[in-house]
Amino acid sequence: MRSIMVSSARRRMAAAIALPIFSLILASCGSGGDSSGTPGSFVGRAANSTAFISIVTNGTDLRAYMCDGTPDGHLTIAEWFKGKQSGDTVDLESLSGIAHLNAHITSSAATGSVTLPGAPDLTFSAPPAQGAGGYYLYKYIHGGVLRWAGWIVLNTGEQVGSMPTPVRTSLGVTLDLSSGTAQIPEVGTVTPGHALTTNVIRQFQGCFPGTGSCF
Repeated sequence: MRSIMVSSARRRMAAAIALPIFSLILASCGSGGDSSGTPGSFVGRAANSTAFISIVTNGTDLRAYMCDGTPDGHLTIAEWFKGKQSGDTVDLESLSGIAHLNAHITSSAATGSVTLPGAPDLTFSAPPAQGAGGYYLYKYIHGGVLRWAGWIVLNTGEQVGSMPTPVRTSLGVTLDLSSGTAQIPEVGTVTPGHALTTNVIRQFQGCFPGTGSCF
């Protein structure tokens, strides 16, 4: 009888020790290795600035664009960002290497700031893009020269845009939302692609829109 009681006590003690260990293992499995965050497309204004910002993410891969370019040639900000988001946090350097993006993404907004040399931080709170809102991208080689242009369209329809290559300019760079076409200097009429969560990886790879790689 004594041996049975001792055996039962040992089993209860083993179970009491095993349960918290098993719980720790489950918690570790649930939280380890998964750094994906909230997906979505967001667009808005930078505070105290004429710049707009658009962020598109599939929860892991993220692309962003901040610009204040107008078709009459005004252009002081045109920064592109590409990278990964860690959970719902974004901490990226722009492709030019001169700007830095910090942001937090939820289903209701992308909030944060862009830092540029010698200037106050540009803070923003960008709601989800609706309808034609978001950013549009065109990349293709014409006559051996890469033409890359982008536009940010607010949910209100207001827009800015620029062409980083082959010359950094916004002069003559226009987007017609009704026809879905745009004008590119020295090229003419083109059809940009709408940057979405479903094509976020392709946006800075090869030509866009399109499925093939042309460079």
